[in-house]
Amino acid sequence: MQREAFNKLYSVAERVHLCDDRRIKQDWDYLQASNNFRFMTTKNNGLGLNRGIYES
Repeated sequence: MQREAFNKLYSVAERVHLCDDRRIKQDWDYLQASNNFRFMTTKNNGLGLNRGIYES
């Protein structure tokens, strides 16, 4: 799921950079945050929700 979201996000990178809309660029920045991908899971056990950002 993370890989698919990452690939989809960066497939529109050029269009975002060419855009003049400040809000779209801000959303782009938020979507690139590492914790946005970190909490994506299809597992129902809540892993990652209570771990620190530097823990494996």
